[in-house]
Amino acid sequence: MIAAAAPAAGAFLVWYRQPSADELAVRAAVYRHMFSQNGSGLRSKACAYYLGVADGWTDAPGERSSGILDMLRRLPALLRGRSDTSFSAGDPDPRILASFRRHRPPVKRVSECVLEDLTTGIQDKRTKDRGLVFITGRITKIGPNVVEVEGGYYENGLSSSGNVYRVVKHRNRWVVVKDKLVWIS
Repeated sequence: MIAAAAPAAGAFLVWYRQPSADELAVRAAVYRHMFSQNGSGLRSKACAYYLGVADGWTDAPGERSSGILDMLRRLPALLRGRSDTSFSAGDPDPRILASFRRHRPPVKRVSECVLEDLTTGIQDKRTKDRGLVFITGRITKIGPNVVEVEGGYYENGLSSSGNVYRVVKHRNRWVVVKDKLVWIS
């Protein structure tokens, strides 16, 4: 963990868990898979892909929850800034974004998009061009080199999905080997 303290009066202490190299690699593998395998209408025609992260890493399969899948259903309210939900998605670690720096369409933080209405869908805050949100959730360790990740995409009110991805470390590289569709709209 990294601790940071503000030097001014009324200083506070913030704890931040540094993601492991494996966690970053797993999330990047799932995002890459979602980029090519999502059922959106826009796909690669999107102005940008916006990445979000919810939850973290757990070694206990019994602790798995459907939080990310519920959160994706509530994404419209979250992107409108409503606080009537207990789920939230933050921006991914900058190292994940850096790994996609040459990707087309460009890959940005989820905080750089907005949902104006359910028909139009995801838009860039600055340009108002249409894009796609991809969110990864809790990573659950199933075995020494096997994890499951909840995640999905959101385009608009009629184009989104929630999935569970099985990811395996093969030859020092994390690869999505199974993509289970949980729900789709």
